[in-house]
Amino acid sequence: MTILDGRYRLLRPLRVTTATMIHDAVDMRVGARLEVEMLRGDLDPAMKLAAARAVELEASAAAEIDHPVVSAPRDVGVLADGTPYVVRASREGTSLDDRICLGGPLPAADVVRLALDLLSALAAAHDKNMLHGAITPSCVHVIDRESVLLGVNLTGFGWDDGPEALESDVSLGFSRLSFVAPELRERGALATVESDLYAVAAVLYFAATGSSPELARQGASAFGPLPSRIARALLRAMHPDPSERFECAREMLHTFLVARERERDRLPRSMHSSGIFSRLDETTDVAPAPATKRAAGA
Repeated sequence: MTILDGRYRLLRPLRVTTATMIHDAVDMRVGARLEVEMLRGDLDPAMKLAAARAVELEASAAAEIDHPVVSAPRDVGVLADGTPYVVRASREGTSLDDRICLGGPLPAADVVRLALDLLSALAAAHDKNMLHGAITPSCVHVIDRESVLLGVNLTGFGWDDGPEALESDVSLGFSRLSFVAPELRERGALATVESDLYAVAAVLYFAATGSSPELARQGASAFGPLPSRIARALLRAMHPDPSERFECAREMLHTFLVARERERDRLPRSMHSSGIFSRLDETTDVAPAPATKRAAGA
């Protein structure tokens, strides 16, 4: 049984990513259950070096963003071989891609909840001039019970290795490049606020339909039962021309807040304190604020 720094006992592997292994662990000092992320042992030297840097960047970014949807590290340590490990609070639930593949698309109410949580987190990151750069369903961790979305967590800050890093992963039945803005995957442009918003919209489309975001190009007919206001917002955020997208995360967030209120007004008042709205009201509302398009890319 492995014990790190005389404190963290690794219990069992929980998840494997392209570069890391996440373990269930216990803090021997206080008895708390935790998660420990460390590099996989089968990485070649170059990938190991890049992954070590990415692990450190994600930990520092999460701590600086300071948002409930972005899990800040409890501790960061260094192994005997010089590579880092990160300790976080234990998370329930599963990745969004696993949730959709196993349980099917989310209902519209949960798509709105997911949008509000992700956009609130991105607004907090962009306010501090931080871009994510590589949002896919595997970066989104969800907790749901009995088909009710209860919690969302966004990971992966610092792991932007470019579109080529996603080319070989087709576990969803289609390429994860579908979540990358066209200016990044086709022209090699650098990540921007607009490309982050494109990626969020693509993830939301996948969550709502279970299909490749490429199908969204067919227009509103490809959005199934989603309310038209939400479909239009996703289409705008996924526009091929970055200048036609939302200017900032707060603007897009405001659109979803309005959509939530319109849906609330459409139903009898007796339903406002239950079901969809009791869950959505738990989400942090972030009011729109003026921002330039390059606020996070400057």
